[in-house]
Amino acid sequence: MIATYFIRRPKTAIVFSLFITLFGVLAILRLPVAQYPSITPPVVQVTATYTGRMQRPSSKQ
Repeated sequence: MIATYFIRRPKTAIVFSLFITLFGVLAILRLPVAQYPSITPPVVQVTATYTGRMQRPSSKQ
C-alpha cells in the first residue's frame, strides 16, 4: 500500500526520503557524546640478555 503510493508519486517519495535523511542528520548532531574511559596506550618493554658481554646501557654506544 505504501509502496504503491510512492510509486505513483515519485516527488513525494523524494521529499519524504530527504526529510528522513535531514531528520537523521540533525538527530546525530544533537546526540550527546558519552565520555570514553581513559585508556592508556599499550607499552612494550623488551629485555635481552647477552651472556659473556659486559653490562652497559645501550644508549651510550
